[in-house]
Parts: sequence; structure tokens; C-alpha cells
Amino acid sequence: MSEDDAQPTGRAAPAALVPELGVADELVDDIAAGAELSVGEQVALLAALRRVQAEELDPVGSRRVLVEAAVDVLDADIGWLSLVDHDRDGFVVVHHVGIDANFDIGRQSVSGFGAQAARRQATLIVNDFDRSTRTPAASKVQLIAAGVRALICTPLIAGELVGLLCIGRRGDARFERRDSVLLGTLAAQGAMTVRNGAMFAEVERRTKHLQAALSIDARVHAGLIAGDGLAGVARVLASALGRGVSIQQNVVAEEPGWYAPDGARLTRPPAAEHVQRELVAAGEELGAIQVDGADSLSDLQEQAVDAASTAVVSELLARRRAEEAEWQLHGELLAELVSTPAPAPRALAIRAARQGLDLAEPATVMAVVRHRPLRGSTSLLLEARSAVRSRLPAGSAVLAFDRGDSVVLALPAEASIHASVVEALRTSGLVRAGVGRAAAGDHQRALRQADACLALAADPGREDLVDVADLGLFRTIVDGDSQDAAATVRRALGAVHLADRVARIPLLDTLAAYCRAEGRVEHAARLCHIHESTMRYRLDQLTEVLDLKGGPGRLLELRVSVEALAVLRAAGSDPFD
Repeated sequence: MSEDDAQPTGRAAPAALVPELGVADELVDDIAAGAELSVGEQVALLAALRRVQAEELDPVGSRRVLVEAAVDVLDADIGWLSLVDHDRDGFVVVHHVGIDANFDIGRQSVSGFGAQAARRQATLIVNDFDRSTRTPAASKVQLIAAGVRALICTPLIAGELVGLLCIGRRGDARFERRDSVLLGTLAAQGAMTVRNGAMFAEVERRTKHLQAALSIDARVHAGLIAGDGLAGVARVLASALGRGVSIQQNVVAEEPGWYAPDGARLTRPPAAEHVQRELVAAGEELGAIQVDGADSLSDLQEQAVDAASTAVVSELLARRRAEEAEWQLHGELLAELVSTPAPAPRALAIRAARQGLDLAEPATVMAVVRHRPLRGSTSLLLEARSAVRSRLPAGSAVLAFDRGDSVVLALPAEASIHASVVEALRTSGLVRAGVGRAAAGDHQRALRQADACLALAADPGREDLVDVADLGLFRTIVDGDSQDAAATVRRALGAVHLADRVARIPLLDTLAAYCRAEGRVEHAARLCHIHESTMRYRLDQLTEVLDLKGGPGRLLELRVSVEALAVLRAAGSDPFD
């Protein structure tokens, strides 16, 4: 191990233990020696401590937040938390960030770098990890494979050893003593903050800040009552902070803007960088308050932003409830339209006209489902409404309702709007969507088409947005004319279907992937999520019941049959049932 391989930066172990570890190059009694934190680091550290403490009643959540906060505060690349496992006489990784999902140091930590930190009860740093010789080979291989070149590890102690918190950096970045301060404080869950400041000075400071916050809060609420909206809140806050302010949100239709301390609206953000405070209610992100400039906020400014944040969140929720009442009426209208054959009864047509929907226009309906939501994502219905509203002229009705498994939307006919809505929804997770188009007022048929296209979008190798207008001749199947297509598919693929059932090998799926991959075996294997050799084996089985030769013409013929089968199944008319 090199001279800098392991630098203990915390409390020293008993002298008798040092030779056993074999890494005692330097001992530092004071963990903070020569490592004064910047204001920005202190602010980041306090925020991280609050995040950890907020999750203290949730064991799983607190582990996740602790690792994520440590990685963020140390500006690192990877991190993991290992807890003591007495049954295995070692440590078990319970959460990790930035590493392969199968990462597991497991028992190997009992004799590795982490164990040294545990025995010394100190934070240790290795800045030349790839040259370390004392880390066991199995765990070292995993870490080097993850790109780790510098490592810092600190024990979690609550009367006895609980676990280890380890953070790593890739590339040439090194850990310094200030990093040990940050990590050690996080591991102690904010214990060092207790010693800051005298009680009287703290109470006096908080009282002053509270008075200022109450004053700002009163001005903000007065403006909201007077109808000044979010722009009024931004002006009050900009005046109090002496910096430009913008309130970004996607809850209500009010357009965001930047406001100067004198109340003037700015045409562009005043600086390339800004401080941002998220607006959150019950775990849902509603938007953010942005403050001009990269300089961190003072405590008094933080209080002002907190007061404004509370008022803005309350205002957004109140206005959203009002909008949702209106949206519910629109959703009920659309739900009735898609369940009613055209032409709509006169009473329904009158309701539609009253809510801004012209049944004389062609009906366009989208069905959308989110199949991989990101953590913290909001309701798909809410996001879909917001995405559509922002792409329609001001005052346009947004018709949407939730069917439980998917969301249904009435949209303009322009394909560019459909793609834009789906792109907006992707920011919170993967989605699939289908678009149906029918004659004037026939929303029932349009939804039937949209559902078929939504089912098609789930096929491997397809785009996640399928428009009935792009189906060409297959559109007639979706519209209900499926008898001839079903007979053709049975003639072309009946033998494959029978072999599929007898051999219990998904030969139809294999053929579909092979056709969509245009005969490229490697690509077809990826579509089926199998190894290339497995794909070749399946193709060998397939050739026993189906002729795959004949060049591009034969491949096109098979692809037409496969595509027809997919559309038939998506439309609920499986020819083999």
C-alpha cells in the first residue's frame, strides 16, 4: 500500500491495534484539523442532515437518504451503506448509489478497508485505491470495476458499531480532510451542529428572523387576497431578498417570470446561475422558487424564502383544487362521450359545446399508460392535463379522465402535439401511448383505436407512441374489419402457432422479433432479451415449420403477417383463439 493509501482522519484506535492493521502512516486527534468548511459546504451539510432526520421513522428511507446525501455533499460518484450482520459475521450492503445493481461487498468487508475504519472507530481515506494491496481481491475487483480510484469510509456508531458508510470517486479526484469532516458529521446524524452558537444568541437570532418572516408572510398573503397571484409573491420576495426572483410551477396556468427587487418584470433570467428552493407538498414537487445568483442565502433570506414557499404551496394547492373540480366535469364529459355511439344525443352535444368541445370536428383520442414511474413522480392524470393545457390556446378545455390502468385524453388532430405531450410525460418515467382518429364526434371509435394502438406500443421494437394513422392498411382491422386478415394470418402462421404450443417455445414471438429486426439475428436477440445463441436455436426450430428463405421478398411477406397478427391481438381479435 502506498504512503497515502490509508489516512486515518478521526479518533485513533488503541496503539496495540495499529500494528495489526498495518496502515498507520499518520494519526490525527482532531477530526477538523486543517479542514475548515466553506459556507456553501455548511449549507449543503445542514440540508443533508435535515433530509436524513426527516426519514428517521422510515428505516429503508433513512438508509437511502443517508447514502444519497453523502454522495451529494462530497460531490462523489458512488456510495454505499453496509450494516453489521451478526449472523454472517460481516457487513451487508443495504443501499448503494452509482454502482451496478448486483454490487455486494458482503462478508468480504470483515477483513477489508471498511473493517479498518470500524476497528479504529475513525474515518479513513484511500486516494490510490487501485494500488491498494490490503483490500481483499473479490471486493476490490468490484470496486475497481465500478471505476473507484479514491475511497473514504467512516463507521456508524450508536453505543456500538452499527455499520459503515463508504463514498468513492472515479478518475483523479482525491478526498481531503474536509471530506472526512462532512462524512463524519453525516454519520453522526448532525451531532456536531448541537455545539454551534450560544442558546441566547440562537433564540435572539431566531426571534428576529421569525419577526421578519411573519412580516413577509403577511405581505404575501395580502397580495394573494388582493389577486396579485404568484407574480405578486415573487415581487414581495424579490424586494425582501434584494435579488431577482422567479416562481416556476406546472400546477396552474399562470406564466412564470423573473422579477427584480424594484418589482419590474425582467425579460430574461438575470444570471446564468441561481439558488433554487423546491416547492413540495406531501412528497409531491409542485415547482420551485428561484433566486438570482449563485451566492447562498443568509439565514434571514432562508426564512423569507420559507415563508413565501409555504404561502405559494397553499395557493397552488387551492387553485389546483378549483381547477380539478372543473377538470372533473371535463373528464366526466369525455368518459360519457367515449361510451356513447355517434352521433351524440342533443343533451350531450350541448354539454360539450358549453365546455368548449365542438363535436362537428373529427374526434382524436389518446390513451396513455406509465409503465416505469420515477420515484417522486406525480399522478399521470395530473401531469397529462398539465402537458396538454400548456400546448393548447389559453382558455381551451382539457378533457381527460383516469381509467385506473391508463389515462384517456381528447386532443387536437396535430401529430406534433401528441408527440410533444408524450415527451413531456417521459420526464417522470417511461410511457406508452396510442392515438385514435375517427369521424366528427365519434369518440367511442377513436378510443377503441387508441386502445389498440396502446397495446401495439407494448410490442418489443416499436415506438412508445403509435398513431392509428400510421397503420396504413392495418387500420381497417382496428376499425372492426378483421375477418379476412384473420384468415390470412391463420394460413400464414398457423403452423408456427401450433408448434409454439406443442414445443412450448415462443416461436411466434421469435418470428416477430426476427421480422422487426429485418433478419438480423443479433438485433432480434436483443428484442427478445435472450442470448444470440438462444435466438439461433429458436430460428432452427422455426425453420422446421416455416420457410424463412427467399430473401427480402419472403421477409416482407412474413413481416406483413406478423404485423397483422399484432394488430389483430391489439384489437382484441386473436385469430388463434
